[in-house]
Amino acid sequence: MRYIADYWGKHSRKKLLIIKVDAIGDYILFRNFLPALLQSDKYRHHKVTLLGNYIWKDLATGLDGHFFHKYIWIRRSSLTDSRAYRVFIRVVLKFCGRYDCVIVPTFSRRYFFEDFFVRIVSSREKISFLGNLSEQPETQVNESSKNYTTLIKVPEDLIFEILRLKCFVEKITTQEMEAFNFSLLPKASSNTQTDELRDDIVICIFPSASESFKIWKADNFSELIGEFCKASSRVRIRVLGGPLDVELAEYIVSKIENRESVKNLAGQTSLLNLCKQISSANLLITNDTLALHIGVSHNVQVVCVANGNHYGRFMPYPKAISNKLTCVFPEDVDRLGEKERVDKYLLKSDLDINSISVQKVFDASFAALGFNK
Repeated sequence: MRYIADYWGKHSRKKLLIIKVDAIGDYILFRNFLPALLQSDKYRHHKVTLLGNYIWKDLATGLDGHFFHKYIWIRRSSLTDSRAYRVFIRVVLKFCGRYDCVIVPTFSRRYFFEDFFVRIVSSREKISFLGNLSEQPETQVNESSKNYTTLIKVPEDLIFEILRLKCFVEKITTQEMEAFNFSLLPKASSNTQTDELRDDIVICIFPSASESFKIWKADNFSELIGEFCKASSRVRIRVLGGPLDVELAEYIVSKIENRESVKNLAGQTSLLNLCKQISSANLLITNDTLALHIGVSHNVQVVCVANGNHYGRFMPYPKAISNKLTCVFPEDVDRLGEKERVDKYLLKSDLDINSISVQKVFDASFAALGFNK
């Protein structure tokens, strides 16, 4: 009977559309669940189209291409700025025809992104999270929710994003996952040629973030790097970032007096190569951004400088998932208990990230490397 079911499934080829258009870090978290979702009994014979954000195209096609049959790439800035582009996307989605199922694995849906696509697409079944009000007012949530056939509610005490995604996938596939494991990201090979020696301490610095309130100021990073260079002659620093981070990285490096051991790689690496650079580091120091999740996925020691925004949802990681992450917060966060932190900062934090001292980050980094001061 199983053989007959397999044969029939392979030849019926139902169509599944996955809509995932948020940031790089969000896709890095979601891709951990692609095997459980797309190899499940329910969806393993579907022909899968990914409607995704162009900024992480290389990750999806380079690492997860075996899961997808087709792609539709969108540029979010064009979607909000150009009426002609929105009309074009409507035409493209109409041309794609009818799907058997649409899945939107985003907890905080947005009216003009995920919900916009769902309104256009024709499908018998449309599934997403019940979600929350962090990205749109209740009136829009109520209106857009009518376009879904199924909205999955996760337990209120399940606030960490990975655990929410796990619950979501288990509910829609009706299959329980045995355990959570990170999907592999590109690693630097052992024979990669570098200027660093075996005994060198390689520290990657990722000084940027998608929003200004998440960015620890450049002068702090310069001072921090300078302290590391003074602390040990074995330290080698790599400053990382995308094409938009080149000016920031150049400024940081220019403010360091003795920068012989500092290498500025911002704008010189692809997203896949960024993963490789981080994988071979002894320590990653980053803001609350995509690099954080890449580092944790590679089981690298990570120090994250953050103002506490969305506390408990994206960081800190539960120790059962990763014990290699150290988060450095403003004092207002430190003085609260865990439950109070979640209650106060789960949805938003207005605390100034630059109230965090260089010494505090240096001490946390030193400890993460296993050194005693």
